[in-house]
Amino acid sequence: MTTTPPRWTCACCFDHHNDYTSIDVNKFKMCTTCVKGMFERAIKHEIDYSAIVTLTELHPKHFDHIISSEFVERYVQREKEYKCPTSSRAYCKHFTLGGSKESNAEACGKFVGPLRQEEKEVVLIVASCGGCSRLTCLKCGVELTSIEQSPAHDCEKRITEAKIAETEEIERAFAGLELGKDFQRCPNEPCSRPIQLGEACNHLTCTYCQTSFCFVCGTLQEEGSDHWFRGGCPRYNLPGESNAGYDGEGGYGGDGWGGGTPSPPPSPVIRARAASNAGWGNDGRAQSPTPSMREADTVNTLVAARERRRRAIENGAWG
Repeated sequence: MTTTPPRWTCACCFDHHNDYTSIDVNKFKMCTTCVKGMFERAIKHEIDYSAIVTLTELHPKHFDHIISSEFVERYVQREKEYKCPTSSRAYCKHFTLGGSKESNAEACGKFVGPLRQEEKEVVLIVASCGGCSRLTCLKCGVELTSIEQSPAHDCEKRITEAKIAETEEIERAFAGLELGKDFQRCPNEPCSRPIQLGEACNHLTCTYCQTSFCFVCGTLQEEGSDHWFRGGCPRYNLPGESNAGYDGEGGYGGDGWGGGTPSPPPSPVIRARAASNAGWGNDGRAQSPTPSMREADTVNTLVAARERRRRAIENGAWG
């Protein structure tokens, strides 16, 4: 007797299937395309790392029946990069053979390991790039042509020059922008990524390091803390504005809003991104070459989307 395959719906893409290919992920059925897609996006974009379903972090090694060992290895390598603080990452700066900065050739750009600037002893710390096999100093991040060249270059001088250049670049990128209004930095020091808030409440969770904080003052704050009552920072909009909304006011039920006749909370203002000639274009998108600035433009939108997805999953409304 022929058995009819079960009918099921993928909890991620909502496509309907009549087969036995479903993958159970935390009690939800997902198709192989969606499961693979989560990990592929995580490798391609740091903002999509890690793959999370119902607050559980997934790893491709647990899905070896649909994911190759080569992909798992690439994922592990990328994972090492993501888990290294941004300011401590060393990337291969060697240009393609025959290329140079003057000829606009692209640098290799592969992650070679964490910088080790805190080490005081005189020690050669050199890493070989997994892409082009050439060498990089892990104390200052400079490219090397050979092991013999390493003692000749001045690490301390290069580290100082790099910090000055980084400070100048950040100052140019943030010229004309006000902290707590146009942008805020993640208070987790190893992360410290700049984040913009287009719309939504002032409680943010950094997508990269999951740090919970206040957009206005930049301090560590949890969703349910009393920080959002009057005397602290408003949950919606900015202090001093006529539509600033605090917990306990407005009569909105749940999440700290209470008392009085039920009414919606103050509408969040869509804040126009400040534009200047130093790093910000007319469309408000970051043009600075600083990676964290390029990524920051979409952080808040994706944070909100992931939070909505997580809450829907927990409430049984996802899938």
